[in-house]
Amino acid sequence: MNAKRISFIFALVMPVALSAHAQDGSTSANMHVTLEVLKSCAVSAEDMNFGEHASSETAELTADSTVTVTCTSGTEYKLNATSANGGSDNFTLVSGSSSVAYNLYADDAKTQQVTSTTPIENMTGTGNEQEITLYGKIASGALAQVPAGTYEDDVTLQVTY
Repeated sequence: MNAKRISFIFALVMPVALSAHAQDGSTSANMHVTLEVLKSCAVSAEDMNFGEHASSETAELTADSTVTVTCTSGTEYKLNATSANGGSDNFTLVSGSSSVAYNLYADDAKTQQVTSTTPIENMTGTGNEQEITLYGKIASGALAQVPAGTYEDDVTLQVTY
């Protein structure tokens, strides 16, 4: 063979031989990957407004509010409510030294009262917002003995999970 041909073959074969030599060994390791998703919940609520009424009004007064709860999917939770003015199981709207009692309910028929000791139970988070309607009721005739004014209360809504 002539020298040019040998040089040409050598030029073709050498890079392959050198690259094979550069990859003579390898090693590997395993990496464990984890993620822990913690239970969590968030709650928000619209204000509840019974509106404007004359003290002579004798009908039962009602109002409602939408409470939005977002809990981690599969998280069981309950919702309770506590009045700043009325304590754990009583809800009171206050204007100065005068007050008007009211109650909160989990159902439109107003039979399932919601308080700090009687929560809405057996709910499970979906990971998405869940809307819960709270219904308020002031008993008929409750305004007859109170002076004019704006009556207010702040209710703490607590989600326990």
